Amino acid sequence: MASGPSNSGDPEFQIAPLVDVLLVLLIFFMSIATTTVAKYDPRIVLPTADSAAKKETASSEGIFNVRWVGEERRAEVIFISGELGTEGTLVNMPEDNEIVERLHKSMEGDTNYKVVIRADTKTPARVINQVMTLAARAGIADVQFSTLLHN
Repeated sequence: MASGPSNSGDPEFQIAPLVDVLLVLLIFFMSIATTTVAKYDPRIVLPTADSAAKKETASSEGIFNVRWVGEERRAEVIFISGELGTEGTLVNMPEDNEIVERLHKSMEGDTNYKVVIRADTKTPARVINQVMTLAARAGIADVQFSTLLHN
């Protein structure tokens, strides 16, 4: 890829290796972004909070997306583990022993494991309580809620 000296004495700049590196970086960042975005359900309207704090980078977390289906007066709860490439699992509320076992196994492998609840603004408190109970049954004490910062 290096070229010999030109007649003018100016060094020549090879652009091909730079393009290769940029394409590799582009693919890397696209793959990271899609796995992060896949964890969040865009149909959920998060509540706002006056004192919301910016999310810390998580070591590992389980995410509960709680979407309130108002027409049917029921909640649709999807659990997404922090593992890459895992699909969301529909949670059978209020009791789902499979999810409790998955949470317990995840917590055993990581002492900083936490649960994040992303719930619609219209979700009744009893549904949020049921999700928190699942986390408590697994022995997880760190439960966080997603909100939007109120401007």
